[in-house]
Amino acid sequence: MDLDMAYVAVRKLLDLPEPPDAIFCISDMLAALAIHAASDSGVTVPDDLAVIGFDDQPVCRMVTPSISTVRQPVSQMGALSAEMMIRMIADPGCSLGSIKLDTELIIRESA
Repeated sequence: MDLDMAYVAVRKLLDLPEPPDAIFCISDMLAALAIHAASDSGVTVPDDLAVIGFDDQPVCRMVTPSISTVRQPVSQMGALSAEMMIRMIADPGCSLGSIKLDTELIIRESA
């Protein structure tokens, strides 16, 4: 992840004649960077721009405004991945199918 490139990309978005009023980031770290870039552009989060991250990492509560994010069940994902790997080792021809896990939108100050 190139943070400098992401920062420049957010600044370019915010400098558009019709800038976005929300940004959904692929990680909480990029959401924190988007908030920083917005501040440097004179854009107020969440009044002018809503920012949402992904993962619910500790950084969400360390920045101001705190980051709204999508929480995913990381422990459950790890446990299921290990179970699937064990099944594949025991039976390389087995069909694993797909698994859908629930996520949760955590609303904080940035949205």
